Formats: sequence, C-alpha cells, structure tokens
Amino acid sequence: MNLGDRNMQGYPAAGPTEQTVRDSRDGRRQTIRAGWQLNAAKTAIEMSGGFEPHQIYEAL
Repeated sequence: MNLGDRNMQGYPAAGPTEQTVRDSRDGRRQTIRAGWQLNAAKTAIEMSGGFEPHQIYEAL
C-alpha cells in the first residue's frame, strides 16, 4: 500500500512508523505490532498476510 493518497506520490518515511488499523472512521485504533514492514524505498507498507478488506490502515 503506497504511503501517498490516491494518485499522489508518497514521500519516503523519515523514520520508524507505527501501523494502526480500525474498522470504521470512528472506530478505536489498534496497533499492528508484527507482520508489516516498509518497502526498500520507504514509500509503501507491505503486509505479510495482506490487507483485510473494509479496514482503515494508517501509518503514524
């Protein structure tokens, strides 16, 4: 998943990030501690098990 928004090119992440997921806009964020990493260019997130549909993922 690209760190940019829609058709925008994402900037490389400046440092370590935290990955969260929630099931709705107002849902409680849950930290994803394992199973994800930044790609080599630090412009996208890779999930070893893939992304779940209908979930909101955020890199903080």
